[in-house]
Amino acid sequence: SDLPAADWRRLPAGRLDFEIAAHGAPTEGAIEIVRLEGHGGGVRVSGQGHSDFAGHGAAVVRASIDSLGRLAGFGVRLDGVDALDGRVRLVAELARDHAGPRLDARVRADGVRLRHDRVATTARRIEAHAVGGPGRPMRLDVGARDLAVAGLALAKRAQPVTLRLRRLALALAGQPRRFAVAAAGELADGTRGRVVARTAVAGHAADVLVTALAVDRGARHFALPEPARLQLAGSATAPRLTATVAGARLEARAHIGRERLTADASLVAPDLTRLGRFAGFTPGGAARLRAHV
Repeated sequence: SDLPAADWRRLPAGRLDFEIAAHGAPTEGAIEIVRLEGHGGGVRVSGQGHSDFAGHGAAVVRASIDSLGRLAGFGVRLDGVDALDGRVRLVAELARDHAGPRLDARVRADGVRLRHDRVATTARRIEAHAVGGPGRPMRLDVGARDLAVAGLALAKRAQPVTLRLRRLALALAGQPRRFAVAAAGELADGTRGRVVARTAVAGHAADVLVTALAVDRGARHFALPEPARLQLAGSATAPRLTATVAGARLEARAHIGRERLTADASLVAPDLTRLGRFAGFTPGGAARLRAHV
């Protein structure tokens, strides 16, 4: 059937076709979505599935949009986002059994462009795969190719900088408030990095234990000689960080404005010999440092 825009509170006009079948006894029957197809406003949706009268079943949904900029036509507006574009495809498998609901979803976005004030982010491709459900272990994998963030203003630098990454990969596994993280990336200049950590989240704070960290740039190689603990708190615009590494303690506060990034930091290192192993040399004594950028 056709869906005129006027009937859907000014949503884009489209078409929706579906076929539903039911069979069985009233207490032991099942409902089947044989076919579901719809399109409108650059969005396409299709799916099929089944469920018994107890709510147990499975379904597959496929959706795509030819431009994220069309979301405004559906009443979806993201605060702080001045421009948005990119093609997105979604395939989601939904199921429910005696253990509860479960989701297995894959998303791919191509030609992504996002602008917030003077900061513009682009990516040739972003892919994500999420598996989980209430009471079930979760798994999230995110990857990006040719990612660039332009217009970053750091401290008092006159000219904005651009961060370019050839690839970025992130994996999370565990429970929503206690999970393991593994990330790897490569900058445009060939610098490669990898980090593995365990994270516990409580409210607006996070406790992160970094168990592995490595950075390679040309012939230079750095590896974390022992675990480091990070504690994150604050907000997105005023984050706070406390880091404990090799007996040294770093405390930092930042303020992220519309065009400026400022930060204050202090470092107390009672044993420079232990801390020096991070840089490959062994100085002696202790140190106290303060910085403002």
